[in-house]
Amino acid sequence: MGGKLLKNWGLPERRLDNINYEKIKIDLLHTLATDVEFNEPVQLHAMAAPAIRNKVDHGDLDIIVGVFGGVDMKWKGKDFLSYIEELTTYKPHKNSNVISFPIQGFQVDVTFVPYEEFAMSVIYTSWGDLGNLMGRIYHKMGLHYGHSGLQFWIRQGMFDNNIAWSDSDHIYEKAVLSRNAKEIFTIGGFDYDRWQQGFDSEQDVFDFVTSSKYFDPVLFQLETLNHTNRTRNKKRGMYMRFIEYVNSKEWDVKEPFLEKSTYALYYQTMFPMLHKDISKYRLEYEISKVVKQKLNGKQVIEWLSLEDTDGPCAGKIMSRMKEIYTPAELLILPIEKIKKDVVEYYSTLC
Repeated sequence: MGGKLLKNWGLPERRLDNINYEKIKIDLLHTLATDVEFNEPVQLHAMAAPAIRNKVDHGDLDIIVGVFGGVDMKWKGKDFLSYIEELTTYKPHKNSNVISFPIQGFQVDVTFVPYEEFAMSVIYTSWGDLGNLMGRIYHKMGLHYGHSGLQFWIRQGMFDNNIAWSDSDHIYEKAVLSRNAKEIFTIGGFDYDRWQQGFDSEQDVFDFVTSSKYFDPVLFQLETLNHTNRTRNKKRGMYMRFIEYVNSKEWDVKEPFLEKSTYALYYQTMFPMLHKDISKYRLEYEISKVVKQKLNGKQVIEWLSLEDTDGPCAGKIMSRMKEIYTPAELLILPIEKIKKDVVEYYSTLC
């Protein structure tokens, strides 16, 4: 978060040179590993995401901690928030799975992730804003690249021709396709072997992003982003410097993108489990569509001779019907039986 939270503790923003940054990083990782306690014989998996090597100073320290399912983690017998408050004398800031706190007036962000996502989360957050920049290319391919790996978002627009397949579409599931970094990089047209060498400068990172065979400068322009990403990325210095860089050059047209529907078919051939998941949700959607024709608010209001303003009553009745019957049962239930039940529940619910 670039040290922006320091004001919460009445502290000025502070940046650290490389020597002091490394000292705080090593000392804190050692302290966390020393003080942690488990109810199972496991080791702490905690790591700071690698930073660009020639970076002059740092605005914060990002640490990733892997959490084992079913394993209770304590630090000196306390939960992490209480432990950090005692360690630093400051009340930590919690935002979802990210715990932030100051160490020697410098901001530290500790992100807790499921252990199976630990390695991928470290990779995604390494080398400044690289993961975020790479994600723009995957997004154009109908994918999401992030802490959980490479995901395909199964959306209602895949099944419903009346709904545009877009970012605002209803999401059934964020299906994980891969947490294999080499496989993920290959899909995005990136050189994994080059990534493993690390990056000395921002320019090295920029060159890596633009080396993708799918690179298109239009993808990164603020006006092409949705409101959430536009607002977030405007505040990210490295992202804005990347835009300045790509806008300062002429770029040859690389491999064109296909329709997201075409990519969806392709990914199902690559990842059989995705085909299975999509088939499951397609079946659910088709069942739901038929059920909605048999049981809907308008139908209930007509059966009971209600006013249009009695929508809440109709909603209660439909909710009750869905508690009693599964979608599959409603699918084959005679309409006469559905109407009879609606009349019966009207007398008790409304």
